[in-house]
Amino acid sequence: MVRLTAVQGGTEAEIIRALEETQKEVAWKDIPLSGPTIDGNFTKNMTSRPGSTAVLNCRIKYLGGKTVSWMRSRDLHLLTVGRFTYTSDQRFQALHQIGSDDWLLKIHYVQHRDEGAYECQVSTTPPMSAIVWLAVVDPETKVLGGPDLYVNAGSTINLTCVVSHSPDPPAYIFWYHKTELLSYDSPRGGITVVTEHGAASSSRLLIQKASGTDEGRYTCTPANAEPYHVTVHIIPSEHPAAIHHKNGTSAASSIHRRTSGVGASPLTLLVLIILFPLPSISPFCCGQGPPRASAISKKRGVLDPPLAVSGTVPSAANDGSRAASCPSTSLREAETYR
Repeated sequence: MVRLTAVQGGTEAEIIRALEETQKEVAWKDIPLSGPTIDGNFTKNMTSRPGSTAVLNCRIKYLGGKTVSWMRSRDLHLLTVGRFTYTSDQRFQALHQIGSDDWLLKIHYVQHRDEGAYECQVSTTPPMSAIVWLAVVDPETKVLGGPDLYVNAGSTINLTCVVSHSPDPPAYIFWYHKTELLSYDSPRGGITVVTEHGAASSSRLLIQKASGTDEGRYTCTPANAEPYHVTVHIIPSEHPAAIHHKNGTSAASSIHRRTSGVGASPLTLLVLIILFPLPSISPFCCGQGPPRASAISKKRGVLDPPLAVSGTVPSAANDGSRAASCPSTSLREAETYR
């Protein structure tokens, strides 16, 4: 009876069988004199999110019976040797299929502390190695223009949700209004949802003819990221107030144009003269008023006394020009009154 000794990563018999399988793999391959080589085109850095599964690949050609190991660089902790795992952390697992050049390190339930460099090492002399970097990122969800959006009543609500820093596109992006799932067949009607996948996935929500019932909290919920909330405020329609303001402005502008514009009617000018008299112009200047009245009195045979003009009498110093401009008229007035 053969006693099997349990070792970390498998029993002794399993390890011996794995080594025999490796020898069989090498038997039918042509090994060049240069020995094993690491294919950098397939040994690449990886990006993962917390809680997901990360798979680091190390592709080696012409292994020739050598052993492949995975080591964590920050603490030089040996994780795997061949197809066996040499760590107490059960989240780590070595994977390799017979006949394949790919030697995989699988990490379940990735955490932020797993981020860093991992070394794929081949047991040549000197050892051959390649570094694979694992980045652990949290996908970010954001609704453009949030967290508060203001929309006029009757217009279209347009919300755009962007999911960035996601290693894989989300399987879905759902929209909720309060607790109600929104889609093109929602009872409300007039709803459109357009989703695009890429380096940064996005989802666009369109709600036509917004009203007060559409006000409240909207939630963008991706499959692989945290949800994001925005609050939509509906602004009541201001059309009546705008019309009233427009009419008032139009009436005022019309009056201004009629009174101050060129080509005003004679009636308008007369009204302006009555409302806004010019005190500097005397109605009896140059004898235009009294001679007419005196002539009428002479026809009736009545001699009227001279009219008294109220107001301040201009002095010779201040009004010399006016007195000089009407000398003949003043003499005619005197003769008429005689």
